[in-house]
Amino acid sequence: MGTATADRCLTERLVDEVRTLPALAGEAPRIAEAAGHALFPGGKLLRPLLLLHSAAAVGGDIARIMPAAAGLECAHVGSLVHDDLVDGDDLRRGRAAVHGKFGFPTALVTGNALFFAWFEALGRCVERGVPHRRVVTAMRIQAETGRQVCEGAALEVAMAGSLATPVSEYLEMVRLKTAVVTAAACRIGAVLAGTTRPRAATLGAFGEAVGLAFQIRDDLLPYADERAAAGKPADSDLRNLRPTLPVLLARDRATAVQRAALAEAFAALPDAGARRRVRTLVERTGALVDADRHAREWAAQALGHLHRLPATPHRQALRQLTEDALRPPARRGPAAGRTAARTSPLSPPPPTQGRPMPHPRTPAHEQHTATPAHEQHTATSALPTDDLALFCPVPLVLHEAPGETIDRAGAEWAVGHGLCAADATVVRSGIGGLLAAGMPFVTTRAAGVMSRYTYWALLLDDHLDTLTAHPAQAIALVGEANRVMYEPAAAPVPADNPWLTSLRDLRGMLDDCLGPEGMNTFRSEHSHWLGGQLWKLAAWHRAEPPGVGEYLRLRWQKSGAATLAACTPPGSGYSLSAADFYDPKVRAFTSALFQACTIVNDLVGMAKEATTGERGINIFSTLAAEHGLDPLAALLKAGELYERVVLVMLRLQQELLAGPRPSVARYAAELPQWLPATIDFTATSARYLSEHKPGLAAVPKVTTTPKPVLWDPEDLTPPPYPDIAWWWRLLD
Repeated sequence: MGTATADRCLTERLVDEVRTLPALAGEAPRIAEAAGHALFPGGKLLRPLLLLHSAAAVGGDIARIMPAAAGLECAHVGSLVHDDLVDGDDLRRGRAAVHGKFGFPTALVTGNALFFAWFEALGRCVERGVPHRRVVTAMRIQAETGRQVCEGAALEVAMAGSLATPVSEYLEMVRLKTAVVTAAACRIGAVLAGTTRPRAATLGAFGEAVGLAFQIRDDLLPYADERAAAGKPADSDLRNLRPTLPVLLARDRATAVQRAALAEAFAALPDAGARRRVRTLVERTGALVDADRHAREWAAQALGHLHRLPATPHRQALRQLTEDALRPPARRGPAAGRTAARTSPLSPPPPTQGRPMPHPRTPAHEQHTATPAHEQHTATSALPTDDLALFCPVPLVLHEAPGETIDRAGAEWAVGHGLCAADATVVRSGIGGLLAAGMPFVTTRAAGVMSRYTYWALLLDDHLDTLTAHPAQAIALVGEANRVMYEPAAAPVPADNPWLTSLRDLRGMLDDCLGPEGMNTFRSEHSHWLGGQLWKLAAWHRAEPPGVGEYLRLRWQKSGAATLAACTPPGSGYSLSAADFYDPKVRAFTSALFQACTIVNDLVGMAKEATTGERGINIFSTLAAEHGLDPLAALLKAGELYERVVLVMLRLQQELLAGPRPSVARYAAELPQWLPATIDFTATSARYLSEHKPGLAAVPKVTTTPKPVLWDPEDLTPPPYPDIAWWWRLLD
């Protein structure tokens, strides 16, 4: 049975359940009639379907939990009845609002009755076999949600009539008024199903992101060609002097003249002419495209949470619900064709125009890492903490192609060239997921080519590690790998060397994908990476490990991240000249971003070393050696350095976004996706999470936070390492 057919059957069962609730069959015929008018014919039933599919996705019995979903729909419709009273809207779902047909007093009481129907419906779950304690927990979530919705409504009232509301405060209001309800739907379904707290939290985070995306899409409805899909007056918010996200984004994007005109028109609301002027200014500033981007970013973040659940038909149904609910409306004006052409809210966006990436409100990563070691060339020790919160102000966004598809392109190619076995750990490492999150805006073709190169590079990196005791062999192989990239494509390579024959094959794909200019930059960064491999080999053979400054330069070069950066512009369909790519401020931005990624990588790479008994040079061992620190102090020092690097990267990004070069601005907007991608990959990949040896400490939990926890974000003092301090000195 397909997803659509299954949802139709589920919807029919849900509607039947709603009709049996006392609010529609009670002793007050007037209320029952008004409630029936409000409920039927129904809307999308998004919230109850989220509840049911969330429950089923973690093994719950839909039949037992069905009353909770029916009650949730009643409560939601009750809130709409009250919204229409407050807003004075006469239409809902294309028909007369309840107060228009039955009068204000009956509408008020009917809304209350529908709210209480949710509590009554939860009691029915107990009668069907759901344990009492689960229902009590669900009621607590329900009560908390009701309180937060009231807080959100109060914030919305306070914002009315003013254009001064920051976008961040508006999104917080949306979270409280709308997103907490979709989050509660998913959490309650998970709780009633009896799943674990982490699974319930993941579904709650998914639901909150869906709610934010859904409300932003709803904000776009007044700018569609036809009457709003909700069947209510399309300009209700403007008539009630409420600024929505498109209006606030238009304020931020407008020229001085446009901003003055917007303020004048907004002050004249609810005059019909003023409403038309506001809509025109919103369209002309490009705010609709920007708002659409916000919606798609929250949708992508929602699906990122969803991918942490087992693959089941109900997980797919949740994904389908998300995409169906968030499909952008048709637009008026010059942007219409561009927007309507997209078939998914997750399709690649147009170039970013001067807007920093938004901050996620919920942790993006709740997976475990392994216990790292801290001391170089000595026995490993356990990480002195059970919980690590990493500052990550960039949301996880995914490519339109599934990570599995991107991964398959590289895995099958690597196995076919004899670089690894089909059951090798690297094949199970989720490299496609890393690329899907790190390069979500490149074409699918480019993602496939980069999947092949990433497999080749990671496998060569592992192979060179086995040649530590044989430096001459490593040097010869690195030299040949560099030669293959520079000599003519027809130049011979040893037929019995899979590293070189596969690279020759890959070079042809790169030439076709990146073009001459992009290939020149990529080739340079490929050589830079190979040099980093030899630098690491030399450092390994020294009597003393490198200092912190040298290690940071070595680690950045050896990571090979700049090859990925070089592929981003041509892979995404735009050009970034070598002069711009190597511009000092652009290079500092790129270096800072990937330096932060290497620190994250070191944290989990130490876990791999701890579980395998390996020893290595890392940021923690170099900090401990240079500053005489114990393991905990070294961890905190590395955490401070990480946050300082992320903060300078963000400041450099802001300056590049505000600059006069569109290609540089787009590069600065899109490249930071590598930060959440790296955290997600290193926290979940089989490449780092290997079997623990007996006696090792428990694995720490890694979460993310949108704000720094160890360093003052206003303190932009350069760190005491000249190797990277120059980044700070480039700030305006």
